[in-house]
Amino acid sequence: FVPLGDVIACSACITACQGAHEWQQALTVFDHLGPSKADAVAFSACIEACGRGQQWQIGLSLLQEMRFLLLQPNVVTWASLTAACSLGAWSQALAVLAASKTNQAFSAVATGAALAACEASRRWRVSMSLLQDLVFAALDPTVVIYN
Repeated sequence: FVPLGDVIACSACITACQGAHEWQQALTVFDHLGPSKADAVAFSACIEACGRGQQWQIGLSLLQEMRFLLLQPNVVTWASLTAACSLGAWSQALAVLAASKTNQAFSAVATGAALAACEASRRWRVSMSLLQDLVFAALDPTVVIYN
């Protein structure tokens, strides 16, 4: 198992679990590390692993835990959580994207995840609004977004 308390090793292990779609194992490693020792990278990796397992509610709980521990979510955290929510809760994905804006972490990646959620739920008008938000924020839309 991963060395107890080694945030770098645990983050790498969580990322490996994420790639293997093993969200339960990612949570086990995260718990092994201990949330009080985790950094934004470990939280973000765990949120993304949960998202790949369609466990967006757990991702939201992890964000709340980050805030409780006074850890600042970064662009990756917000994008991972938006993507997690986009797989099953389009309105929650939009709420997370809105929160990322108020936390100065708005990104084209998170917007792309929200656009995917809108596409899956056939919310084309909301998609157009999100594209406008990218333009107003002077963010460069990627090829993935236009796809």
